[in-house]
Order: sequence, then structure tokens, then C-alpha cells
Amino acid sequence: MLGDSTEFSASGYAVDNLLVPDLNLTFMLPWQSRIDLNWAIDNAGGDQTVANFSTQPFDWSTSSLSLSQTRQSDNQLSSFTSSGTSYGVNQEFSLPVQLGDLQFNWSRDQQHDQSYGIQYMVSLYNNHGLDIELNAGITRQEQHDNQQDNDDMNLTNSDYTNRSIGLTLSYNFDYNQHDMLQFNTSNNSGSSHYQGQDWRASWQHNFDDSPISSVNTSYQHYASSNSDSLDSNIQFQGQMLQGNLDPTHYFSDADGQSQNSVNGSLSGSLVTTTQGSTLTHHEMGHSDAGLFIHLDAPKGSSLQLHAGNEQQLIYPGNNFIALSAYQSYPVYVTDNPDSPINVKFDAHQLSRKITLYPGNVIPMTIHAWQYAEVYGELYYHNKPLPNVQINSQMGHTFSNQTGLFMLAIHKNQPQLTASLAGGKQCQVILPKQRLKGQHAAYWLGQLECE
Repeated sequence: MLGDSTEFSASGYAVDNLLVPDLNLTFMLPWQSRIDLNWAIDNAGGDQTVANFSTQPFDWSTSSLSLSQTRQSDNQLSSFTSSGTSYGVNQEFSLPVQLGDLQFNWSRDQQHDQSYGIQYMVSLYNNHGLDIELNAGITRQEQHDNQQDNDDMNLTNSDYTNRSIGLTLSYNFDYNQHDMLQFNTSNNSGSSHYQGQDWRASWQHNFDDSPISSVNTSYQHYASSNSDSLDSNIQFQGQMLQGNLDPTHYFSDADGQSQNSVNGSLSGSLVTTTQGSTLTHHEMGHSDAGLFIHLDAPKGSSLQLHAGNEQQLIYPGNNFIALSAYQSYPVYVTDNPDSPINVKFDAHQLSRKITLYPGNVIPMTIHAWQYAEVYGELYYHNKPLPNVQINSQMGHTFSNQTGLFMLAIHKNQPQLTASLAGGKQCQVILPKQRLKGQHAAYWLGQLECE
């Protein structure tokens, strides 16, 4: 993190004798604009530099410019397989909800190869768990190959236009979207490179309260290469780490060859503030900004944290909630109805609004205590105390004509105070052994106020 508007990150990977470090730098600018720079180099003479400028001056318009320069590597395992320079422009318009989205793109490289196209997407139906989306597009590709023929340099053109139109159907089987079935098809024409009907069918199941968060399986047919693939994606995450596992089976009907592969990832982050440290995972699409919350509460309890549209359970100890940067969030805490232990907290003090920037971690401490409802009859000198105010650390109430009352108390400090005539007060210290267990309410019988 370099200041409030610049973000730096570094990563890398190694395969056999190939080593590739990767550096990223992001500059946040006014008018919802940003510059992203990426530089990667391997130990075999290859490297790539990518620069991208994007801006969103209006909610309905997004524009971007990109430049990429690559130098070929001497290692066959490297992703830098050729040298060249390319640049491109992309413009996207979000039309009114009923009209969909429109996107234009254009790119060109130093060999004067270029492509340009237009894509249109619109939702035709979205109700009762069923969503139908139409997508259509036209892409023009112009390629120029320099070939040596009889000692003369000839320019060979390979131009084509591809047209596609398709439908995507998605169905959620329940409101919480635990199971979703999706089918999408696309018909390609106008080019010998991409002809025929491509289609894909997939099923996804989301899990609750499980280390495995989702499983997605799909089957896809590619008409242009007359091939099929069966893919699976298993997403898993815990409070500290997240990752995925992706097994794939590929089969070509043209030559009868098949291929199997498995890849995956595991990631986590160490977040440190003046209040402590915790190992956590970052949500997809989130930056390294967020909330570091220390919950001082009885073991086994939990609370629900709300930050804008984000909701997450927090537990006793240190919690990190990753949130997107350059946004403001109203933050508040509510009870978790599924918590086995009832706790109380100062909801007013915990309600606040925050604004996050890349790398900005805001610490918070939440104190919560276990409480219980108690029922009893209040006596003074062996006589009922009718119609008096009774106070605890969590509130107050009034006894009825026979001294009967009901009041919430702090289980670790179970003390009651009654206001008597003439400004006098008397106290009741409740024995903790009578409040054992995880009950929501206790009958205490006759209590003598001293």
C-alpha cells in the first residue's frame, strides 16, 4: 500500500526450472478512473508489460484503453511464447434495465492484425427462479501474414467475420440459490473458423456451514473443433483459508484423443492491527481492505455483522471481513438467531459509517455479554414489594401487586436493585449457581431484598 490511492502487490510461480515473478501497481484517479500496470519476467529472457486505463465517468458508461508488450522466452514452459505489441479499446454502455448492455471493442498489434466487434446482452425473463438471457454479437478479424515466396515478400490476408447468437437459461431451485441448473447455447456462422452450435450445461450446489462452499459440474461441446469437455469446480473456504480444485476431462471427436488434468489453488492473508493479528482469506473480487473486529464475548456465541450489502457471522476472538475499496459502508451488528448462547451488546455504539481505500483496515472491538431473563417474587422484611422499580445492568421493570417481576440480567454480574419509598434502595445478589446452563429464562422464586 503506497498512500491512499496507490496499491502494490507481488506474486510469482515456479515450474521445473522456470521462475516467474509478477508485480502489480494500481493508481486510483478522480472520476472513477484507474491505471493498472503489470510486469512479469522469467529467468529465460522472456517478459511482458501490460498497462490498462479504465474510467467510469457515468453509471451507464465504462471505457478502457490497453497496451501490451511481450518478449519471447527461451523456455518452452513459459507463457511468453512470442514477441509483439498490441493495443485495444473497449467501450461498454449499460442501457436501461429493460434494454440490456451494449459493448464495443477494437484491438490491433504491430503486425497490423486487428479485430473489432459488438456484443449485446439482455434479460428476456426473470421470475420464479427462472432467468432467460439473450446474447448476440458480430466480430471481424483481419490477419496479415508475411510469407517468403520466390525471394519476394508477399502479404497474405486471412479475414473473416463471425456472427453469433445464443440463449442462456438459469433456474434456481430455491430462494437461497443452493442449487442452480444452467444451459446456454450459441450458434456461430459467417466464418470457416467458427461454425456450428456450441452448447454448455452446468449444475451448481452451494453448501451452508461447510468447509466446501460450492460444487459446479459442467459439460461443454465445441462445434468448431468437434470436441467435448467435462469440467468440475470445487470451491472451499474456512475462516482462515480459501481455495479451489478443478479436475477436467477433454475429448476430441475428430482424432479420438483425450486429456485429463487437475489444478487448484490455496490462498490466505495475514492481517495485523494494533489490536492483534489473524489469518484470513480474501473474497473473490475484494481488495485487501476491510474490517478487523475483535469480539469479546462468551465462547460458543456469535453475532451477525452487516456492512452495506455484506453479511457475515463473527465469533469470539479476531475476525477479518474483506470489503471492496473506494466504497462507503454503513456498519452495524445484530443478533444471530441461531447462536446457542444469548448475548447482548451496545448496538447504538456499534452503528457507524466507514469509507475504505486499498489496504485500509479499520479495527473495531465489540463487547458482548451473556444474559438471561429471570422471574421471581421480590420481598422486603418477609413482605412482598408491590409496584416498585427494579433495576439491573440491562434495564428496569416494575413489580406487580404481589411483588412478581420479570427482568433481563447480566449472567456474570447478577445483581438487582429496588427503589423503595423515601428514596431508599435495597439490593438482591443472585447466586450464580442458580443461573447455570444455557437456558434463556430462570425461575428464582422468592427473593429477599436487603
